[in-house]
Amino acid sequence: MLLTVVCIAMGACSEDVVPPDASDAGATVAPEDPARTGGGPPPNAGAHKQAEDENPFSPRVRKGLFRALQAGSSLDLDGAASLIRLPDGETLLNIDIEGLERGSGYEGFLHTAACADGGGERYLFDPSARPSRSNQHGGRFRSDARGEAREVSFIRFVTAGPEAVSVVITEASGGRVACADLKATK
Repeated sequence: MLLTVVCIAMGACSEDVVPPDASDAGATVAPEDPARTGGGPPPNAGAHKQAEDENPFSPRVRKGLFRALQAGSSLDLDGAASLIRLPDGETLLNIDIEGLERGSGYEGFLHTAACADGGGERYLFDPSARPSRSNQHGGRFRSDARGEAREVSFIRFVTAGPEAVSVVITEASGGRVACADLKATK
């Protein structure tokens, strides 16, 4: 699969390369059109512009900047969250924030509503099941002596659905400190 992705991305595939995940065992990657030489876009160039969700080789990335919520209103917060849905079905959540209380425990989880609505409830991979560690995405972390939590990452081997729209950080007592709305990036 990696070879196929690399050669497709680099345009270096020969006409005899067989993609390992092709449904037809005899399928080959079509060679570049020999009639097309020189400048200009290829024929049907517009057909190659795929939506983010349609491109199987591109991760779907959503990012947002943290802003203080009620429990964090006295803090000078700065940071961002990102949610990356990988083509193989994994979901990566990254948190990078500063301005937290020094050396304190926090939790960061995906949530189902926008920050303007307080972040809503925690996102559940299976909404019909009870909340549990395996049914949510995020976890606990501690800020360092400067009040920073850099490159905090949580990975799940399940793809988060479109209902995962924000990341909420809470303090140990449960007070919501910060929220980041996750928006598609280009």
